[in-house]
Amino acid sequence: MKIDIRLIHATVRTTVSYPSYWLTCLALIILWPGMAFFGQSSVAYDQWQQYYYDGSGFVGLFFPLFVTLLVQMPLLDEWSNTYFLPTRTRIGSWHYLRAKVFAVGLVAGATMALLVVLAFVLAKVTFKPVNPQGLLDPPDLSRYQFGQLWEKSALAYIVVFALWVGIVAASEAILAVVAAAIISNKLIAIAAPFLVLFVVNLIVQILGLEEFQLPPLRTNITQQPMWMELPGWFFIMLLGCLGLWQIRKSNYSTPGLVRS
Repeated sequence: MKIDIRLIHATVRTTVSYPSYWLTCLALIILWPGMAFFGQSSVAYDQWQQYYYDGSGFVGLFFPLFVTLLVQMPLLDEWSNTYFLPTRTRIGSWHYLRAKVFAVGLVAGATMALLVVLAFVLAKVTFKPVNPQGLLDPPDLSRYQFGQLWEKSALAYIVVFALWVGIVAASEAILAVVAAAIISNKLIAIAAPFLVLFVVNLIVQILGLEEFQLPPLRTNITQQPMWMELPGWFFIMLLGCLGLWQIRKSNYSTPGLVRS
């Protein structure tokens, strides 16, 4: 399968040069540990790991929106200027769209994985124990995904979890591309991936199936086998693939790609 490396490189460079990309990164750097840091006066955190997770709850709630803001703005601007119309005749519609999907997935995955590592570091640095000596008891991480790895190595946990967040972010980026290509209204295209997560998580909670919340930052669940992360990810990938199939089926003439 041939992929245009130059187009991917150009898309990555354009994406990371957008103000929306850097503003979203800055917001996540502040919010991820900040939500726990500013709540320290009312919550006595026993361990810095628990402190990190409580801070990640807000980010998990809006995770698809943050991913969308990282990568979707250049696509919306590019397709608003009808850039796609002459480009499709020059390099081919599927060739072009495939390169865009690969590029934004790479940017979203790498960025969110690095931000997870940074959030752990900031949580460790800003954590204030209940007493100056800290607590000797091991952290109770029984309600967090991948918590089994803490018993083996904190470093192994952080690496595996960061990679998983990056994989899910790349999948969410595919939804961001699909939303931008299918939906002509920019605000709805931006909100669509978040609305999918919100509706799905609401339904599974009503049904009492919290273990099937969409990844990666699932909250208020007991510790699950690590493979339980996969059903939600498969669902995200299925939506992305169905969206790409719909775009191809419409001969790349969806409202988002061919704007008036």
